[in-house]
Amino acid sequence: MDQLFEWCEQRDLHISWNIWFHSYISMAVWGGGNARYRNNPYVLVSSAKDFFGSEEAWKYQEKLYRYIIARWGYSRALFLWFTVDEINGTEGWTKGGQAVAEQWSRKMDQYFNAHDPYGRPTTGTQSGGIGQWWPEGYEIFDIASREIYEAQGHPMPKSGKLGPDDESPIQLSYRNYATQTRNLWNGWHKPAMVGECGWDHTYYEPGMPGYLAMYHNALWVCLANGLCATPFWWSYSDWLNDSIVTNQMLHFSRFVADIDFANLNFEPAEITAGDCDAWAMKSDKLIFGWVVHPRTSVANESFTISGLRDGSYDVRLYRTWRGRYMDGQTVECRDGKLTCTIPELKTTRGHALHIGNDSAFKITPGK
Repeated sequence: MDQLFEWCEQRDLHISWNIWFHSYISMAVWGGGNARYRNNPYVLVSSAKDFFGSEEAWKYQEKLYRYIIARWGYSRALFLWFTVDEINGTEGWTKGGQAVAEQWSRKMDQYFNAHDPYGRPTTGTQSGGIGQWWPEGYEIFDIASREIYEAQGHPMPKSGKLGPDDESPIQLSYRNYATQTRNLWNGWHKPAMVGECGWDHTYYEPGMPGYLAMYHNALWVCLANGLCATPFWWSYSDWLNDSIVTNQMLHFSRFVADIDFANLNFEPAEITAGDCDAWAMKSDKLIFGWVVHPRTSVANESFTISGLRDGSYDVRLYRTWRGRYMDGQTVECRDGKLTCTIPELKTTRGHALHIGNDSAFKITPGK
């Protein structure tokens, strides 16, 4: 652990500490590798069913948490106490009772809030099916965290052979993230995040071009809908390796690097984009967002943001697949509406040049 913290500090990476992975407090709920309570030393003082409600188990937990905070709480790399992951996958939830599990969640939130001198936030999740919406949990923790595993009931095509008029799995995918993010944003006045997503609970299999597009889109649609962190794609393995992660995360990080999230008061912006989907966040000093077309390029497509003060604005379009800004332009806002057209890029001198299916943007008031 010391080495991991040192590595992350050197690389300016941040750790979401998953204190209780559901497998280690479950004896048999989902079976296989998801049932490891027999290897947990707490089995000596409590059954899996009684883990959340056992006073003796909590007595030992308090000592563990006190040690964790004292031992590694110094590190600037640590940013989140992810107290419990997929709590519904444990006997403490299914047999011990939801109310008992939620009372334990409150104790966890209160303990870390009281003892962490640096005030790092807490969170916890249920699993990622459409039915695992957990308003009680979002109310308890400092950050409302929702998992999204699309094949577990979220809208997606049922057919494995799509026709030209069938719904786009790419569009349904990014709309799933937009819907869940907006629900978190509108329901609770606190930061929100997607604690897990992806894996093979998707329409496309890992390694397919559509799978890469889903990963790419999840990053951008969550940003444009106001999440406080990138969605955590489960997991880093042969199914999600450097060919996917490195470039996408690098391009994404270039875009967000100069956004002052801590000091700007962002809220959802009103945006329309014709046949495209679009979302944006705005503050007095900066508007950023994302425009996407699920079937073709966003070239020559326009988007309009309403509710702005009239005047000149500086617009920078960002090529999300290449990780580069296009030349800036000045656009006038009239009658509270600002409209920008995304240019068409064409193969030039034998080299590929294509805007792609989506574009991000930043807009600032002109000086």
